[in-house]
Amino acid sequence: MLEAAATTVEAVMYELRSDGLAALAAPNCRRRLSDLSAQQIDAVIARLIKLRGLPYCPGITDELFLALDRMRK
Repeated sequence: MLEAAATTVEAVMYELRSDGLAALAAPNCRRRLSDLSAQQIDAVIARLIKLRGLPYCPGITDELFLALDRMRK
């Protein structure tokens, strides 16, 4: 699978770190996630792990990680 553009990855990062699990209900976020390669999804998850707990990243929760893991499979 081809990799999505870096701007797509950054849009996904913004939506997930800001809105968390609620972002996954948005059609645009789901479409962008479906455009990402498996490696890009892994990289997004790794970046979210590093950002977790920061005040400007309220959406990063255990539930978000579980949902992203289910999407990977």
